[in-house]
Amino acid sequence: MKSVGRYFFYPLACLSFCLIFLLSHTTSSVSSNLNPSWRLLYDFNLHFPDDPHYEIATAPDNPAVIYAGGRQTISKSTDYGRTFKGVYGAVLWPKILVIDQNRVVISTYNGVYYSPDGGINWPRISSRQTGFLDFDPQSNVVYFGQRTGNCQWDQRFCGVWRFNLDTLEKEHLFYTDTQNILLTPQTIVAYSGDKISISGDQGASWDEYYLRDRGLDNNHLEKMVFDADSGAIYALATNQDNPSRLVSKFLKSTDYGYHWSLVASNLPEEVVGIRFYLHRGKFYLTSILKGVYRSDDGCRTWQELNRGFPQDDPPGIYSLGFGSSNFYREVIYTGSYQGKVYQLGIYPRYDPVIFIHGLGGHYTDWISGDKKVHFKTLRAAGYPEHYLNSYIYADADGNPDTYDNQGDVALISANLDEEVDRLSQLSLDEGGSGKVDLVGFSLGGIIARYYLNTFGEDKVDQLITIASPHRGVTIFTPEDWFESIPILGVYLRRAATEFVTKLVQLGGLNVDLESAAAQQVRPSSSFLAQLNDNIISQVSVDSLAGDIDMEIRQGFFFWELRRKFSIGDIYMSLESATSPPAAQLAKHTFSDPDVLKFEVSLCKEGVSYSYNLDMLTPGELRFKHGTLPMQPEVVDEVTQLLTN
Repeated sequence: MKSVGRYFFYPLACLSFCLIFLLSHTTSSVSSNLNPSWRLLYDFNLHFPDDPHYEIATAPDNPAVIYAGGRQTISKSTDYGRTFKGVYGAVLWPKILVIDQNRVVISTYNGVYYSPDGGINWPRISSRQTGFLDFDPQSNVVYFGQRTGNCQWDQRFCGVWRFNLDTLEKEHLFYTDTQNILLTPQTIVAYSGDKISISGDQGASWDEYYLRDRGLDNNHLEKMVFDADSGAIYALATNQDNPSRLVSKFLKSTDYGYHWSLVASNLPEEVVGIRFYLHRGKFYLTSILKGVYRSDDGCRTWQELNRGFPQDDPPGIYSLGFGSSNFYREVIYTGSYQGKVYQLGIYPRYDPVIFIHGLGGHYTDWISGDKKVHFKTLRAAGYPEHYLNSYIYADADGNPDTYDNQGDVALISANLDEEVDRLSQLSLDEGGSGKVDLVGFSLGGIIARYYLNTFGEDKVDQLITIASPHRGVTIFTPEDWFESIPILGVYLRRAATEFVTKLVQLGGLNVDLESAAAQQVRPSSSFLAQLNDNIISQVSVDSLAGDIDMEIRQGFFFWELRRKFSIGDIYMSLESATSPPAAQLAKHTFSDPDVLKFEVSLCKEGVSYSYNLDMLTPGELRFKHGTLPMQPEVVDEVTQLLTN
């Protein structure tokens, strides 16, 4: 591949953009001006029948690793949740604590298990029922609460325990029937119901009390979180007095768990929380019937975060996992009783892309046809499915059912404005730039340029054209194909016409040369002349083109003249495919080692000619027009341009 750098570069603008980007992203997580949608990522029902995985947790050191748990199985994903594989069975209602991608502790109804090797082995730490666990990274110790059916009968097992991950030894700290643990910089807090056990000296001594004795009646503690920024503990609780009409409320402690106050909240009464999270300064609440809610102000004001969930069926959201992906800087995953993992992505690393097919093609070429390798490669690079789009040509009425792939460019491009607007808004909703990238093959590049000239450049960041006839399709005028070559004048016209006609036939170009679009991309068309009068000034443009050499041998009685020159990708010249008028232009050419040969000779019998078109069969001359987009070098170049 040959590549020429951009003609236009602006370091100060790039530096300014980087500074603005960093400042705008210093405070992460979902903010109130975003409007992202949940999208189905994985369905456990299809792979783990009768075991919907409702528990989910992410590895803090490797965002590609996700653990999920159901009533029977612990499963693991190493590809950002696209696939899961069972790593352990025979568990009951697990809670998952992921210390790192290899070390995982699960708390279940039948004990605590620890995997030190990424889910391969699971030695049992405890054989009793446990609740929420917590981890102290400084001492490398896991804390858990343990209980039996009646703790008064079996005090040896009930209470607060800690397990050292270095020595693999556990220690009983205190007898109590509280089984959920929260660690703060000053205290160990164990809680169940409205009872709290608390130690301020690393477990050496403990105090116990009931919230009802502190003036806070009817509180069943569900989950606590510690806010390191404010130094406060927040707790999700439900009322105890009327189990048939549960109501969620929030408590706050500013002295590490010794005293509590009720937080005034606008959470609707019908939203009963099941899990409670704090992530990057934002509080999240899950409700099996009502979905996900978020608070930005210490649990006082709550907002629905349910866009994208099915409207006619409660999503059954139980748990959340927080991480990132190779596409999104922040991702939230769901575990649900329905067994479906939804993904909420924010702050995308790249722009949405619209692929535009060529003359005589079809929008399915990119999705399931011969050019689908582009979608497949970008999906492997992390692009979500809804960021990859294939443009559907419109007819005069904008109706894609009446598919016209050779109509007037102004008409068949009519839907592109709406598609760019839709994807621009999608990008903004997810915290992106609001920009869209366009990739056009052949006529697709001309359609993209027509859009830019007609509707402006504000919503497009990058244009990539592949074998697009910016200066016209030279093969549509075969009589002029050889006009720049000093050969045997009028005697060659018939040979050239026959030669080029067979090239078109072998290329499989399904084109009506009299169609509106074919007429518009002839080198001398007024359409191209007008299009080329407009310079693309803001959008980054990359032109990719095939560069095939042809050798003509001319015989003159007793001597021979040879000349080798570029014929581009055969259908159009290299100049035509690489010369869109743009201020920021980079040219990328792909050369074949083989040479196409044409021979003509003048002798006493007259003019004779011969040519060999065998090299146009599949596998030969890879960078000719029809096969150029599918070549690995071209696919890699497009992927690199989009992901850079």
